Amino acid sequence: TIEILARLLVHQLVAFSSFWTWIDLFVVLSGYLEVISEIIILPSSPVLKLFRMLRTGRVFKALGLFPALRGIVKGFASAMGAMAWGVVALIALLLIFAIAAVEVVHPE
Repeated sequence: TIEILARLLVHQLVAFSSFWTWIDLFVVLSGYLEVISEIIILPSSPVLKLFRMLRTGRVFKALGLFPALRGIVKGFASAMGAMAWGVVALIALLLIFAIAAVEVVHPE
């Protein structure tokens, strides 16, 4: 809260042109919504879990600070497609061998 207020005092309306200002504002508002919903709703509601999960979005700001971390995340994200096709190939092989095993064990 203090960080956003300080940013608005220093940069005024120009602060809203930054993507990270919007992310910080969203994180802070979701924190306030979490506190308010804890008072109104039961403490273990799924809404609170969603707010807690959204507050972790602030970690993505660290990607801009560490170029090596950004490179690791980009590499992992680009490898996701290859990993997904690898899983599809493994499932296909498992299915083929399962059908062959059934035919060998229970021939008709």
